[in-house]
Amino acid sequence: MNTILSEIQAINSEIIHHRRHLHTYPELSFKEYQTCAFICSVLDNMQIPYQIVAETGIVALIGNGDRCIALRADIDALPMEEETGLDFKSVHPGIMHACGHDAHTAMLLGAAKVLKARETSLQGTVKLIFQPGEEKVPGGASLMVAAGVLENPKPEVIFGQHVYPDAPAGTFLICSGPTMASADELYWTIKGKGAHAAQPHQGIDPIVIAAELILHLQTLITKSRNPLLPGVLGITAIHGGSATNIIPESVEMKGTLRSFDPMWREQQPKVCTNVDSLHICVPTRSRLLKKLSPKFVRKFARTTAASTCLIRHVVTPTRSRTHKRPTKRFVQPCRCVLPTV
Repeated sequence: MNTILSEIQAINSEIIHHRRHLHTYPELSFKEYQTCAFICSVLDNMQIPYQIVAETGIVALIGNGDRCIALRADIDALPMEEETGLDFKSVHPGIMHACGHDAHTAMLLGAAKVLKARETSLQGTVKLIFQPGEEKVPGGASLMVAAGVLENPKPEVIFGQHVYPDAPAGTFLICSGPTMASADELYWTIKGKGAHAAQPHQGIDPIVIAAELILHLQTLITKSRNPLLPGVLGITAIHGGSATNIIPESVEMKGTLRSFDPMWREQQPKVCTNVDSLHICVPTRSRLLKKLSPKFVRKFARTTAASTCLIRHVVTPTRSRTHKRPTKRFVQPCRCVLPTV
């Protein structure tokens, strides 16, 4: 194990180089063409065979045999302007690797190099999955699964990891059971009646109704959810109106629903989309776009225990912690693949 750690440390600068290159040239979901080309070039240099899946995704194989495990990383960036001032900051305006996918990809490329060097001693196959479109519905994971990425050979277990800025550098956090929340996208269009602002009685103000709806939706968290179970319903965008003296015809809203409770999650779309009664004069149109499967994965206790043991053996016991409960309402569509593994 100490030999493996030494091999990893020997390529540390190479992993950093990969990460900084990816950070400099970020690409949005399902548009990761340069990123895909870069990953392929690194795999070519290591003589690792691969296939391009779902246009910008990649699956590579190391070793031989029917027994298989899979390692997964996401590769897309976010539509954000980078203001870090780093030497390797994004050169693409309005696009940034702000969620750590550049690090995930670089780490998986590093793991690929170590595994390739030990390929003859592997007792099976390691499948490397570079997933596009983690940040956007329908999610690259579902598209890759539909394309057969988990077949021939079928992994017995799949490992994914995510950087966590709240933890000290070099620390591994492990949780048995679901550690990432489900995520649904919510959309509303509130239809009012346009009028001059000086004659509000001749119109129906969708902005006022939107304000009432936002407050109403917060009661779904405070009154309809078991307070012992984590859940988030957030309104993240509202658009309506164009002038100071005109009541607009409509208002559009967007939001997100996140939960660890599948039953509560399934109940919310009926409440979120049935808002006509909130304001009797105004018809509303709502839309729910599910980002992840509503099914929750059973606890992989044996896998968690094995991972914890391995990390503590390779690194140090003080660098790993096991969490007994989910910690965040962040999301990883990698969970879409777990029920099939």
